[in-house]
Amino acid sequence: MPIVIAVALGGAVGAVLRYGMVSFMPMWGSFPVAVLIANIIGSTVFGWLVSAIDAQIIIMSEGMRSFIMVGIIGAFTTFSFFSFETVSLFQSQGVKIAILYIFLSVSLAITGFVIGAKLATAF
Repeated sequence: MPIVIAVALGGAVGAVLRYGMVSFMPMWGSFPVAVLIANIIGSTVFGWLVSAIDAQIIIMSEGMRSFIMVGIIGAFTTFSFFSFETVSLFQSQGVKIAILYIFLSVSLAITGFVIGAKLATAF
């Protein structure tokens, strides 16, 4: 149960950080620069943490890893875990599976969004 609480607290921190970034960073025309930067920052920090933990440069409890990686970074950007999974697939399953994962994730998530939006207005 404490891990769930760590994720929830970290998620609150990450969500507030993302809200602040999106709220206070100006748009570049209609291009969502803040979201792009949040995704880049989150993925970079996530990648650094995974490598540092694997190399035992940083020693962290499971609760702290969950607080930071799933909670804070996960709420700040969901793209960070997608990036991690993609790189893991490249390394363990090869290029074809990783590219399939990228294609399915992006295309089906967008399709799901469109279906959800249409369902909301259908009733």
